[in-house]
Amino acid sequence: MATDGDNLSSANGIIGVTVTSTPPDRLAITGASSLNTGSCNLYTVTAKDSGGNPANVTLASKINLTDPGDSGNDGFFYADGDSVCINFPITQITISSASLSRDFRYKKAAVGSVVLIAQDVVSDGNNLSFADGIKGVNVTSALPDRLSITVGPNQINIGSCNLYTVTARDGMGNIANVTLPSIVDLTDSGDSLNDGFFYDAADTSCLSFVTQISFAPSTNSRDFRYKKATTGAVTLMAVDAAGGDTLVAANGTIGVMVSDASPDRLSISAGPVSINAGSCNLYTVTAKDSGGNSANVTLASKINLTDMGDSANDGYFYSDYDANCFTPITQISIAAGYSFRDFRYKKASPGSVLLGAVDVASDGNNLSAAAGTRGVSVGSPPKLAIIGPGNI
Repeated sequence: MATDGDNLSSANGIIGVTVTSTPPDRLAITGASSLNTGSCNLYTVTAKDSGGNPANVTLASKINLTDPGDSGNDGFFYADGDSVCINFPITQITISSASLSRDFRYKKAAVGSVVLIAQDVVSDGNNLSFADGIKGVNVTSALPDRLSITVGPNQINIGSCNLYTVTARDGMGNIANVTLPSIVDLTDSGDSLNDGFFYDAADTSCLSFVTQISFAPSTNSRDFRYKKATTGAVTLMAVDAAGGDTLVAANGTIGVMVSDASPDRLSISAGPVSINAGSCNLYTVTAKDSGGNSANVTLASKINLTDMGDSANDGYFYSDYDANCFTPITQISIAAGYSFRDFRYKKASPGSVLLGAVDVASDGNNLSAAAGTRGVSVGSPPKLAIIGPGNI
């Protein structure tokens, strides 16, 4: 009620006002700030005026799309209608005349942080270059669905204890944590002799074999060890077992060639342990690795031959070619690229001796970790008997 001055209350002063946006001069991007690798995500570019209000463009306006920070070059833009992001990627969209926005999609294969940028092509349509549309996006791995053996040698020596790593990955190949305890079976395809075994990572000497390992929740990898006693090619496989996360999209595999290790010792590996005095007997000296496997020498290696216990000094060594034991020797040589060499031994009188093959360490491979030995019992030669009547 008016109480002061003239009474002007018979009618209020009223005027309708329409507030409209000014012409747009900048761009903005809206959409998710966090997404999973391999997912196809929708974003919107909007033209705005200086007050930040959405505003229609008067002319069709082209917008370039970029993603700085994509060091792996595995992030791509797609048309808004390409709901699974499988068609040819795009680098540009257009806001139609009398419209204020346009959608696009984005997908990135690897984890990382990128910045999506929508930048006006100023030579075409409205000038929207006052500010680019910018959207920071953090790309994280999706749930794992497969396994891979990511770390470990492709070539190993027989008897060696080797470390490998199984990793859980998402559909794009990115490392991804499991959400539940997940058991993985370990197998070695191609192990025809069944002498390859798996071991826990902590079992550095490979003593107690296992057939499974397990991922703990919120982890993405687990180590194991592998050892094989003989040479050959095998494929190590990590296969998801029932329970935990479903990791069956792909098994973890790695091809492994098992080869001889470098020899470091000798063995008299073949030949009789009981002979007759005066007989010419064949024996074999073999170079072996630390696991007791035959292994080729890389350099010609000389071997001294001894017979401990030969008190009569009537035992002698001979070349393997000397089938009748005529010319004594004291040394043989294993040729480069071979693992063995034969020799012969003959003793004139009965007794027990220990044949020895001792590396000449200054020449060829160092095979001095252990000498080759073989105990031999020398018996009396067979006697001749004349059988027939005493009187004729």
